[in-house]
Amino acid sequence: THKLRWATATRPVPYAGGGIQELTAPSTFMHNSYHRGDLLYITEESFEDGCAADGVLVIASLKGSYHGEGWRSTPQDPFRLNTVSSWGVAGQEGSDPASDDCSAHYFDVSGNILVQSFYAQGTRFLDISDPTNPRQIAYHRAVDAQSWQPVWHRGLVYVADNARGIDVLKLTT
Repeated sequence: THKLRWATATRPVPYAGGGIQELTAPSTFMHNSYHRGDLLYITEESFEDGCAADGVLVIASLKGSYHGEGWRSTPQDPFRLNTVSSWGVAGQEGSDPASDDCSAHYFDVSGNILVQSFYAQGTRFLDISDPTNPRQIAYHRAVDAQSWQPVWHRGLVYVADNARGIDVLKLTT
């Protein structure tokens, strides 16, 4: 509109974004995000049978969405962000194949390291320096983990765990 407008909860100002491709995140229950440049990092929380179909981290491009395209999306003409990559915990080093509680949950970013909790699959450290290929560089999974939310603070990661309380982690290289 080329006018200054104030956004409120009942009168938002469309800026960018939109839906995620259903093949990338079938449940479309996206609830945590981080924006860096034209990239949007998002988690899908989903509890399907077995880990392979549980929620993932999705990296999507905001390009092509800066003019409110997502707000004009309809079932007949859906607008979807382009997926750059996705990452799930199933089959990764340190995963517990016997557990079916491994949906993506909250995450935090420091530099090029994204740390994310996956409930019973613990907390995973991902190198996101190449957004087209996020890769796990470390993990912490206690046997009784219910990892919920990691937060970076002064070089340490504080992980809220529904079963264990708080775990304090330090990533070393």
